[in-house]
Amino acid sequence: MRGADRPAVAVALLVALEPSQLTAADVEFWRLTAPDGAADDTALLRLAGFGAYTAVERVERSLAGAALGAGTHSRT
Repeated sequence: MRGADRPAVAVALLVALEPSQLTAADVEFWRLTAPDGAADDTALLRLAGFGAYTAVERVERSLAGAALGAGTHSRT
């Protein structure tokens, strides 16, 4: 179903990019739209962990790319 995962994606993105903006309403909407048995606290922690981990990976790749780019300048 197209768009069925949007509430989960919203929670993961909020945790990754702006955790202070995650509200109880966001969590409740995710709980209401999640498949049966997939909206417990454990699933929420997994979702939040995924969002946080994804954000860390992105920052790490960005920093690694910047470090590689810093070593490619020619000295003239």
